Amino acid sequence: MNLLVIRHAMAEEISQTGQDKDRPLSAKGRERFNQFCKHLSFLDLQFDLLLESHLLRAQQTADIFCKYFSVQQRERSNNLDPSSEPESLLLELASHNLNSIAVIGHQPFLSRFINFCLTTDEEAFIIFKRGAMAFLDFSLAVQPGSAQLKSLLDPKYFIKK
Repeated sequence: MNLLVIRHAMAEEISQTGQDKDRPLSAKGRERFNQFCKHLSFLDLQFDLLLESHLLRAQQTADIFCKYFSVQQRERSNNLDPSSEPESLLLELASHNLNSIAVIGHQPFLSRFINFCLTTDEEAFIIFKRGAMAFLDFSLAVQPGSAQLKSLLDPKYFIKK
């Protein structure tokens, strides 16, 4: 399975409701993530499934992502919330038995998840910036420590300031 892990784009510091789950993307975050996706659109990426967290900023990031890349199915997952456990998301991914999946979530969970996929250890050694993407390949089995990191893309190298 090919897995694209995406951290949501830059969001507002607070929401109108005062709740973290309702924080929208900032104008700068929308603009930068659009630019980043546009620069990568030549890759013609296609995904069987896009999983996103229930938080507004992840959903808005997914909306932008879907404008540039082919996504067959889109779902929300509780396993992508900031306090989720890496093993739970990995089990959910394995249960889908698909070739290509993208996920959009939050820190610090995503760094812990990527490390768990690569090494079985949740200790974060990858710095995952807002709007960044990591391509993982599970060529043998979708299980802890079996992934290979194919690429880690920081949006700052693809956008105009």
